[in-house]
Amino acid sequence: MTRSTTPMLVSNVPRFPDSPLAAVAVIPARFAAQRFPGKPLHPIAGIPMVVRVLERARSARKVDAVLVATDDERIARVVEEAGGIAVLTDPDLPSGTDRIWAAVKEMDVAVVINVQGDEPMLEPENIDRVAAFLLANPAFPLA
Repeated sequence: MTRSTTPMLVSNVPRFPDSPLAAVAVIPARFAAQRFPGKPLHPIAGIPMVVRVLERARSARKVDAVLVATDDERIARVVEEAGGIAVLTDPDLPSGTDRIWAAVKEMDVAVVINVQGDEPMLEPENIDRVAAFLLANPAFPLA
């Protein structure tokens, strides 16, 4: 899935002693976006957008963990200062999906939910709905 020739940074992938996990939400957050560089750190009412999304995702009840998969130490620092878990990934990864895969590939998890990093008004119930459906329908390949 990963098309990068540079090795991924997997030493900081979180280890959860109670594995396997049922569902994990992952927020891909890239600093060097073409249209809006630094968008994850853009403040919304004084709080970086990525932290707003993280807070909403952590309010979901049907996920065991929420991670932010990022290629940037500034984003990782802000996430960790907000009490979140950041996983540094290869900056050459071509997409958010690749970034998510890099963050979870070492984990024992049944369901991975891609939470878009630019949706600060995301309703946590929507994450719960997706998690519940995929956990109840393990043969369903994608939502």
